[in-house]
Amino acid sequence: MLSRSCVNLSKFLVVFGLCGQPVMAQSFFANLGTDPATGVDRGSASQISPVDRPTGFLTLSSDGAEAIGPWIGSVSYAVPDLALDGDQLDGVFVLGGPSADDRTELVAGGIGYRLALGDSGITVFANADHSGYRLGTASALPLDIEGTVTNFAVGVQRSWASGEAARSVATIQFSGRSDNASVMNSDVVDEDLRILRAALVHERGRPYAFRQRYAVSVSKGIDGLGASDPGGSFLSMPGVATDFLRIAGSIEMSVPLGMRTLVNAGMIGQLTGDSLPVSQRCGFGTNNYARGFDRSFVNGDACLGGRVELAYDLERPAPGDAVFRATQAFLGLDGGMLRDNANDILPRTEDGWASLSTGVRALWGEFLGEVALTHVLDEPAGAFPQDETRLWIRTALRF
Repeated sequence: MLSRSCVNLSKFLVVFGLCGQPVMAQSFFANLGTDPATGVDRGSASQISPVDRPTGFLTLSSDGAEAIGPWIGSVSYAVPDLALDGDQLDGVFVLGGPSADDRTELVAGGIGYRLALGDSGITVFANADHSGYRLGTASALPLDIEGTVTNFAVGVQRSWASGEAARSVATIQFSGRSDNASVMNSDVVDEDLRILRAALVHERGRPYAFRQRYAVSVSKGIDGLGASDPGGSFLSMPGVATDFLRIAGSIEMSVPLGMRTLVNAGMIGQLTGDSLPVSQRCGFGTNNYARGFDRSFVNGDACLGGRVELAYDLERPAPGDAVFRATQAFLGLDGGMLRDNANDILPRTEDGWASLSTGVRALWGEFLGEVALTHVLDEPAGAFPQDETRLWIRTALRF
């Protein structure tokens, strides 16, 4: 019987959704990455926010995975009104590394186009990206593990005001994903997915006041159209379904306790009766609810997790300041439960995770950054051991 902790090649490919928009330094509402842990907002139209002038973003972070880029750097550029009023072209280039032999582990690039249809609140979009990777830990290098991932998506998004300081966004998207990997020049993964996804996100509240965000999505794997057969021999995990159905959701709130103190709390969940491809699992591509772990390390077919954070504003912006400055210290606890469903090859398993984190985040003009120290309390089974205590750095600069 195979174990769920076997090397899962495509789970280590971390192609980050990148954003660099200036946002308030307030917990979930100031994430440097755009994807909630359950994939609720996964889609091109959310990756880089609309801009009103040509705008670039630089990011550098240490929150990748040891096998595929302990450091991740990116440059992206957005050009509005390129051909039509209300359109925007986005491009991004990503590098990850270094490996144990001081080489690049991840190279990725992507392009996206969107068009806002007048004042209707409707935006149509299309995007594609491609990446190549090479697992670079000392134990993985002799195996010569490498691969590629290609994604495309087309869809429509509608946003509307739904009350005072409130906004809702609905998205329908069709996407495709192709994963290929080899070990010592022998193919081990050849997976193609076709996915239809519908999502709804509702946000309410103003900075430094009570804020809330609710999200839900339904994703359905589609047979045909080039998708791999369910239970094929070269899928990202043995016995997974490519015609899956999964429902994901999240609830997040920020509650002021005083002039400078606030509590940030949230819950995530994913339900499915299927054994999922790696890229569709709860927690893939993120560690927002599992700080202290590599990106994508904490993942499962189904999950229920949460995080709570006590935050204190060390510096708040003042009216009339020429440069916006906000600095916040925080102490957080993350944790939850994972379940992997049984299939014809793998048994059902359950696990959990927990971690502590403390640090400082800041938004100074066009610069957004965070430094955090984390300690793992409960580590789930995985392909690579995790450091019990780690220092994390995330930075972004808009230009």
